[in-house]
Amino acid sequence: MSIISYERNYLPVDINTKYHACLRRVKSLWPIKKIMSFYHVKGQSLYRWLKVFDGSIESLYEKSHRSKTKHPSSIKQDIIDRIDNLNKRNKEISYIEIWVRLRHDGINISLSSVLRILKKNNLYISYKPHPKKHNKLYHTPKMINENGR
Repeated sequence: MSIISYERNYLPVDINTKYHACLRRVKSLWPIKKIMSFYHVKGQSLYRWLKVFDGSIESLYEKSHRSKTKHPSSIKQDIIDRIDNLNKRNKEISYIEIWVRLRHDGINISLSSVLRILKKNNLYISYKPHPKKHNKLYHTPKMINENGR
């Protein structure tokens, strides 16, 4: 068992392997099956690399998968600011009361969304109950079959 932990279920292919596999296909015109067996890569991965390969090693680096635009049904920034403002002005109210005030003002947002926004902005303080106090000593018998009287 390896002591190295990886985030993925597989070992990623080295960037140099990607580069040389693409070069073999573009310059030497090796068949795809020969490249697959030589470098031990899948054909799908090889075709994906060839699609972005422009002759430089930089074109094969991993790029961000994050979207460039926000989702159309995401919560608007003015609603998030309103929740922050309500929480900062009234520290003692709960997220349920914030949700009720927003509903009263005509803003339809779910209760879990209000809680998620507060947690994301580090404004939510969870309720911590007081620990139980037990001062009475228990009777622990010294011998078997000893009564506690």
